[in-house]
Amino acid sequence: MVTQCTPEFFAHLIADNTIGKQKFELLYSDNCDALNGHFCKDCESFNENHGHLNKVAYHSKKFALAIFKSDLDAHSTFSQLAYIQGLWHDLGKFSKEFQSRIRGDTHRPDHSTIGAQQAVESFPKIGHLIAFGIAGHHTGLMDTHTNDGSCYKGRIQKTDLPKLYLPEAFDDINKRFKQLPIELPSS
Repeated sequence: MVTQCTPEFFAHLIADNTIGKQKFELLYSDNCDALNGHFCKDCESFNENHGHLNKVAYHSKKFALAIFKSDLDAHSTFSQLAYIQGLWHDLGKFSKEFQSRIRGDTHRPDHSTIGAQQAVESFPKIGHLIAFGIAGHHTGLMDTHTNDGSCYKGRIQKTDLPKLYLPEAFDDINKRFKQLPIELPSS
């Protein structure tokens, strides 16, 4: 379940050498130029006061553009998929459970499955390409079918996930991505 809200959410703690201790890195910035397909100086420079999801999405797209620069069909498709994967990889961090975790709670809520499920729901034919990377971004790529719920199929079907509190702007972005005519390039 998703509820709209506007409070700040954080991705994790980062070292701040200027003050000699750790501080929280913002999870998402809705004022990011890259959200509209433009260059973003804050993403480019890894500005620690700019959203983690924004920076991961931006640099994922840059890597895909570099990898597929000689194949124009793949160039466009895979750069869009990489951007979406980066933006959705930590969707579960928009939960109270995860925010409690980074403030010291010992409970370890699942923060990656929700993004993987979002990919499969949004792009039924090719969403699994995005979802595999999201679901395994800490654990590595997993088996698709085993006898427990930790396999890929089990994660995609999982229902006991934390409630999300997404910023309104993020919902608009998700709607826009769901409307993209993403097709796999022909071989």
